[in-house]
Amino acid sequence: MAPPMANLDARLLRFRNDPGSEPPVGLAAALLDEGRDREAAEVSEAGLRRQPTDAELGLLLGRSLIGIGEMLLAQKAFLQSARSAPKDPRPLRWLGEVLLRRGDPGRAKKVLAKARALGGGDDDAIRKLLERATRFERIADEADTGEVEAAPSPPATPPAAPPRSAPAPMAPPKPAAAPPRSAPAPMAPPKPAAAPPRSAPAPKPAAAPPRSAPAPMAPPKPAAAPPRSAPAPMAPPVAAPPSKPAPAAPRPSAQSRPTPVAPPSSMPPAARPTFADDEDEATVVASDLSAQLAAAQRLDAGPASAPVVDEDQPTTMMDRASLDLPDDRPAAPDPFADDVPTKLAPAAVPPGPLGGPPSPLAPSPLAPSPLAPSSLAPSSLAPSPAAADSDDVPLPWDQGELEAQEPVADLSAGERAGQPEDVDAVLGMLRERNLFEEAEGPPQAWASAKEARAPKTRTLGFHIATWVIGLAVIAGAWFGYQYWIGAQEKEAATLAERAIADARRGDHENLVDAERNLRRARELHPLAPSGPDTLLFVHGQRALEDGSFQAGYLRPSLDLARRVELESPRITATEAVLAYAEGDAEEGAEALEAAREAAGDDAESLYLIGRLEQRLGDERAAEHLAAAIEQAPDLAAAHLALAEDAFENGRSEEAAEHLGAVLERYEDHLRALLWTQYLAADDEEPDAVLARVNDLEARLEKGAPTDVVLYHLTRARLLRRKGELEPAEAAVEEAARAGATEPRLQALVASAAFALGELPRAQQAATAAVSAAPAIPEYRKLLAEIMVARRDGVGALRVLAPLSSEDPDVLRASARAALLVGSEESLAATTEALNAHLEGQEEPSVEMQALLLRARAKTGSSRGMLREAQRLVREAPGDPDAGLALAEVALAEGAVREALEALEAVTAAAPRDPDGHYLLGRARRMANQADEAEDAFRKALELQPGFADARIDLGYLLLDRGDHAEAEELYAELGRTSGARGTAVVARLGRAEALIGLGRLDDAKVQLEGLPDEAAALPSAQIVRGRLALAENEPGEAAQILRPLAEAEGATTDSRALYADALRMAGQGQAAAELYEGVLAADEGHPEALLGYAEVLLRGDKAREAERIVARAESALEERIRPPAARARMLTLRGRVALEQRDERAATTALRAATEMPSAPAEAHFYLGEALAGRDSPAAREAYQKYLELAPEGPLAGRARRATR
Repeated sequence: MAPPMANLDARLLRFRNDPGSEPPVGLAAALLDEGRDREAAEVSEAGLRRQPTDAELGLLLGRSLIGIGEMLLAQKAFLQSARSAPKDPRPLRWLGEVLLRRGDPGRAKKVLAKARALGGGDDDAIRKLLERATRFERIADEADTGEVEAAPSPPATPPAAPPRSAPAPMAPPKPAAAPPRSAPAPMAPPKPAAAPPRSAPAPKPAAAPPRSAPAPMAPPKPAAAPPRSAPAPMAPPVAAPPSKPAPAAPRPSAQSRPTPVAPPSSMPPAARPTFADDEDEATVVASDLSAQLAAAQRLDAGPASAPVVDEDQPTTMMDRASLDLPDDRPAAPDPFADDVPTKLAPAAVPPGPLGGPPSPLAPSPLAPSPLAPSSLAPSSLAPSPAAADSDDVPLPWDQGELEAQEPVADLSAGERAGQPEDVDAVLGMLRERNLFEEAEGPPQAWASAKEARAPKTRTLGFHIATWVIGLAVIAGAWFGYQYWIGAQEKEAATLAERAIADARRGDHENLVDAERNLRRARELHPLAPSGPDTLLFVHGQRALEDGSFQAGYLRPSLDLARRVELESPRITATEAVLAYAEGDAEEGAEALEAAREAAGDDAESLYLIGRLEQRLGDERAAEHLAAAIEQAPDLAAAHLALAEDAFENGRSEEAAEHLGAVLERYEDHLRALLWTQYLAADDEEPDAVLARVNDLEARLEKGAPTDVVLYHLTRARLLRRKGELEPAEAAVEEAARAGATEPRLQALVASAAFALGELPRAQQAATAAVSAAPAIPEYRKLLAEIMVARRDGVGALRVLAPLSSEDPDVLRASARAALLVGSEESLAATTEALNAHLEGQEEPSVEMQALLLRARAKTGSSRGMLREAQRLVREAPGDPDAGLALAEVALAEGAVREALEALEAVTAAAPRDPDGHYLLGRARRMANQADEAEDAFRKALELQPGFADARIDLGYLLLDRGDHAEAEELYAELGRTSGARGTAVVARLGRAEALIGLGRLDDAKVQLEGLPDEAAALPSAQIVRGRLALAENEPGEAAQILRPLAEAEGATTDSRALYADALRMAGQGQAAAELYEGVLAADEGHPEALLGYAEVLLRGDKAREAERIVARAESALEERIRPPAARARMLTLRGRVALEQRDERAATTALRAATEMPSAPAEAHFYLGEALAGRDSPAAREAYQKYLELAPEGPLAGRARRATR
């Protein structure tokens, strides 16, 4: 296993090439865990460009920015993350930490309190941060409550000496804004004495110095503080005027100092980060807090320490003369200083004859000692937000007021300008300061020019040696540079050769290594043409082989090849791959044709052309791939492509030969090993192959989606062979989720799912394959076959429409789809196409003949075809297609026994054929074998759960048997799961009929009202509406609904019998009798017609004739499947006939049997009371009461009430 860091590098490189290769959240988190903050920020920003509202990516970006010190940008990232996920406490927790780091405890406290309220985060860390924010906020509040009058004007005491690295200060410090904490720690100002009362007058200005001393300087103008690394500029000195010397400028007090001017930001406006108003508030609060904290610490500091003078400081003579005497008070320590200076000041120098030390000219350029802004100063002195956030330190006050004083003339108005210096005065001044030593010994005379001639110095040899050495160094550097360039080019050539070898090996891991080596080679030798040429092949191979067919690698590679003016046939081949990947078929075809002409004998170009042609279904693909192998036998990708082609066309031995050639050269080639095990999954022992496949699982981490799909599909085939269907289905699901979008891989997934019976998954994968490669007919055939299995004939015909019916596979699938659709148009077209196909065949296919017989049986033209079907079965005994054809023709002609025999043979020969079991269920239903028919329908549904026709016929069977509750559940499920519109209509009508049988008439009405308008006009829908009207005792409405159906040409016996029932209930006995007689003439054993006719005869006092009709009805009920309610009705009629014939005993027996049935009609109880009235009055009374309970408003209710009085 590779180290985690190498794996992380590979993932990062893959992500940079293809941002969609993996989710950016996981990669950014891994980089952040390894401390690679900048790369984590790069990945997070790339992810946010694609998903701007991803809260997790925003959180990772903010944490990465904290690691690289970008606090403002981190704050913005956390704010955006918090907006995207308002319920997540983690963005608020990190936002609070950033605000604390930026000096804003007030806002931090609010944010952290909200984070803690949300809960679910790092509660311990939030608690600690909240405590820190509370403590810092309290310090700031204590600084805000200080007394303003307690701070007097700072005395004019010079500050302590700066460190050795900076020159000595030349002027007492002026109050200035506190520097940032990251700057060098300045010395704190001396602690002020007690402030005088406000009514005290201002101190008088000091007396003017003598003319010989320079006048004191005005404070410099405030300006933007320079960066920390650069010294502050020194103000130029100004001389005092000759006639009226300027008085010494008094030190401004805390009340009289002007407001400091904020320095301009050093960042240009265009480069500054932009934030919303609520984001800028943190900066303002942080600035105010920094000032308050500094003021608070200054108030708590002790007495100021005395300034010190560093004697080692490089100063001029006048600088040393101008130093002020040290003060006895120690300076207050700087709250932000790292080290406190410990040097003691030297003894003060007494003033010389020239007067006291002059005022310093300017503050120290390197070590100013600014005073932190005090909370005792007016609020106008508070630093502005811009100054607080910048690294510059503004000057304490504006020196414009001091410059407005009377100008001082230069050099005493120029009186001695141009005159020689007074040497004696200068020497006297130096002597007084012990800087001049008197000459000892007798005075010497000046020597003449000849006597003072200096000896000559010989430097010619030195110059010559210098030149020689310099030339040698230059020559050595030149040759060394040439040697270094040669070494770089040699290493680049080695990396390029290694990349070519990896690219020809062709595994995903090798392609990534090749890309990495080519990048390194291009860095070493940017002008080498071999790099871009190989890079085109590497990226083209990845686009064609990885399984996702993403061309994002190709465009930058093409741009690089064009920049270096590369002339290679791989350019046009890569352009063709890119055009097809982006959906531009016209441009892709032009580029592909140009690539064919320019390919020549370049093996890589021939491979790219052949592999692309294979994706497009071009027959020339095998020719180009074979040519590529001939030019480069070590090109593994070409061998794999030919192996795939051979496998898809059923040439397994040829596929094994190509795979063996790859493994012979590269024995651990992952994809070749996976293909080998995939081919062996159907032949070798499953456990052995499964063990070899599982050994390859660890290598999938560095594989492509193609490798993952092959691995899981191989396991699915092996597990299916072992009978472990659930693990096999899970393996297919893993293969479908591998991220492969390549059509060939989607087709493999569809085939595997189809074999396992996972028809929805199979259709989804096959649809993706057809969408990606619509010109390849194999994918359309596969999709149509799956749709036929799902009973979606309309969809299958739509998929097959672009293909020619001359293809036998297309014709076969079209015929099966037309049988499912059942429309006259589709069946007629299928019959015509099958006839044309069979006429041109010397030995016609049994399957095609069987499909023709089934299509003709569906169209109703099956007369005379029974013998032809029997002949086909004799010619192909045991053939399921021939048996199905015979059974369907026999059912169409009413030969139920013939159909049963044929279907029993079909189900024995093909026990997993759902069509055979479905037709067997139909035949058994017609043969009045209810239980056997139900078993056959349920077997068909077990083999194919989505078999809608089997579910519909099973529902009809349940309605015939009177199982209305189970039928209602079945039709409800069919309506929820069926996607076909016609099936949904049938399910709704069947459910309504079941609800009528259950007596839930309102629910049945709701089902009918939900029908579309065109479906509501169907005859089947009108029949259900008529039955609902009869169940609601609305015979007139039922007659209006059923009359058009009964009077239409070709009306069914069921619709005519139901219309006769409506007329009978409406009192139209004569018309009903005529309709019943017509129905019985067409179908003498129609149970409903016989029962209705018998009731009409009884009402007409024709008991003897009614007795014969009731006997016929009893025989019909024995031959046909009807609900128990029909038998109860027949027994009731028999009892009534016995009552009419004065046979109370026979009447009592029949009526008692009728009333014992759960679905007996209410009048059976009334007539039972009539039969018992003469012999058993209590039993008769009980029967009358039962009738009144069931039908309180029935037609016999009055007679029943009178009988119970």
